[in-house]
Amino acid sequence: MTKGMASFVIVAHDSNGEHLTGQRYYRLEFNERDYRDYARDVPPPYFVGLPPANAFWSVTLYESRAGDFVMNAIGRFHLNSRTDFPHLYENDGVENIYNSDHRQGSGGEEIWPGRSPSSRSATILIQPDPPEDLALLDYWLPSPSEEKDIFLVLRMYLPTQDSMFYVPPPVESIS
Repeated sequence: MTKGMASFVIVAHDSNGEHLTGQRYYRLEFNERDYRDYARDVPPPYFVGLPPANAFWSVTLYESRAGDFVMNAIGRFHLNSRTDFPHLYENDGVENIYNSDHRQGSGGEEIWPGRSPSSRSATILIQPDPPEDLALLDYWLPSPSEEKDIFLVLRMYLPTQDSMFYVPPPVESIS
């Protein structure tokens, strides 16, 4: 991979500053909400929402001590923009994230088909047990059931210029 092909963000703490651990339940919600309180140390301008990637983005879960994938019964180690998150798509099925199907407008501006910033979102659940609502099973990253430290890596492939100002959403403890 050459320089500029990917951007990485490592997340090891929740929104309260606590280490991420396998036994807790977390929610990572990418949306257009303003994170001014969370991003207070980041000078404007900054960018929130779905990860700014021209190709795709992914969130991978690792065990902190060994740096290995978190082993689990369903063999799922990551979720990404190709996951069928219900709010990544408009009614016409056009993906609402930055994608490779864009073109230049008459004034030189970039045009992204189907882009609707106010409605784009994706929620990932990080927890040891499957969600009670089975409709959320596809958005679950299984964490270890033991008290092990874990961390997430957010990767943005072919990041846009906005990635320099991107503030990922906080990982919120929901247990």
